[in-house]
Amino acid sequence: MGELINLRDAPALCLNTDWTVLIELTGSADEALKALDAQDPPVNVYYRRKLIDEGRARPEDKKSEDIYSLAEKMREDFRSLGASGNITGHGFLALSGEEKKIPPALWRELTFRYSENMAEGNGWNYTQVTIGVGSNVRLQALVAFLRERHSLNPDEGKKSLTTQARVHFGQQFSVRDFDNAYGQVYNRARGRPRLTNK
Repeated sequence: MGELINLRDAPALCLNTDWTVLIELTGSADEALKALDAQDPPVNVYYRRKLIDEGRARPEDKKSEDIYSLAEKMREDFRSLGASGNITGHGFLALSGEEKKIPPALWRELTFRYSENMAEGNGWNYTQVTIGVGSNVRLQALVAFLRERHSLNPDEGKKSLTTQARVHFGQQFSVRDFDNAYGQVYNRARGRPRLTNK
């Protein structure tokens, strides 16, 4: 399946829209990764939600709950992508050092530590985890990116969008996928426009 990327780079590509919101809530990509890695103790979540429901929460409690809820949704979405086979995972087993593919049936059992490129759970411990991303995942991410840009500025030109997409997706940017996504969002075919007046 497609190219391999580090686990820490996967949220930006596989969970594009939510990733952008998480960065806005936390203030940076590094803080967003920390939020994805963090697992709030259930008692903290319970009391924070209780304070919010009772209207006694501080603004930082509400922000913490927004971050926690979004990160929890993203973790589940990421596991679903792997369990369904839309993305693949590979890593080295911590005890033997043997490189192994992460079986789709195991994805729902794993806890991913994005900032450390690690996954563990159900007796398995993978290090140096890489994610195989197919062109369909890249295409979906580009479509979501372009729709978001279109909602903010419907008149933004293709050159500007291409530049912004290159910056946003970095090495995962593909001209072919961008052109396909652009065609879906803007209902335009690839290639040169047809001349109507000769």
